[in-house]
Amino acid sequence: MCFSGWSEHASRDFEGWFAGPRSASALPGPRAILEVLLEIRQICRMGNRLQNEPSARARIGLAAEMPAAPQPDAADTRKGVKSVEIAFQIVSVLEAADQPIGVGEIASLAGMQPSRIHHYLVSLTRAGMAVQGKDGRYGLGPYAMQVGLSAMRRLDYLDHCAAAARRFCDATGEATFVAVWGTYGPTIVRYFEGRQPVTVEAREGLVLPVVRSATGRVYLTWGGDARIRNVLDREQIDPAEIEQIRAATRDQSIGHVSGDLLPRIASLSAPIFNHREQLVAALTTLGWRGEIDDAVSGGLANTLKAEAIALSTEFGFREQP
Repeated sequence: MCFSGWSEHASRDFEGWFAGPRSASALPGPRAILEVLLEIRQICRMGNRLQNEPSARARIGLAAEMPAAPQPDAADTRKGVKSVEIAFQIVSVLEAADQPIGVGEIASLAGMQPSRIHHYLVSLTRAGMAVQGKDGRYGLGPYAMQVGLSAMRRLDYLDHCAAAARRFCDATGEATFVAVWGTYGPTIVRYFEGRQPVTVEAREGLVLPVVRSATGRVYLTWGGDARIRNVLDREQIDPAEIEQIRAATRDQSIGHVSGDLLPRIASLSAPIFNHREQLVAALTTLGWRGEIDDAVSGGLANTLKAEAIALSTEFGFREQP
């Protein structure tokens, strides 16, 4: 993803925020600096998606850990600007914090000396990437928020989900697909055949039942009542059974069926959320019962959930406390 197209807009916003008592000559030029910052930010985030999002891990059911500050990819031998990379270690710490934090805590989480952190915070505050409160604590600044919102507007969810589905299929050999909510219910929009072909009518455009499919159970649990009400009325399922399925799916952190839709087929499905905590897609794998590892806490399920967590993190999802 390239951020260079934001430069002109970023410059205008930057000048607007600091108009008035702060002179333009006192500001670091955003055009040259921020393009480099944003490019490096993307490199760091893409290389550390799972470690940087404890709240998304908690939402899907994996153990949450305090994220380490992102480090550049060791395989990337291109010459960079070390001070810029350090600056975004600090930005990453501010992003991961649920509330403004002090210099000492920032330094501890970034693995740096407080005196060194202070100089970076001064520059980040001038650039709008950080803001200091009256109590001396720091949080993300207005320009950092603008950058995040701009990234969300430019993000193509489907392409990213399809790439993750293909990656999962290649790594595991299992048939994998991406489903989104369509007019009539959960609909397959990308399908990748595994090394062991599953000779069922799973194809792009197929609408899946809400209760009898793993994908449908993801939408039943996290999709919102208003969206699925009409489909549930059509399937005519006992409300008590619906609540049992929801409770089990939420407890397992993954949708699962084995023989419910087709007698010989088992399936697992993981939810993918966006920055508004909305369910945007389901990542699903399926195979023959007895051959596919469909245990909800098994290796295949954990790998599927990890892909979903990575996508949710990439899409800006963070669980609210």
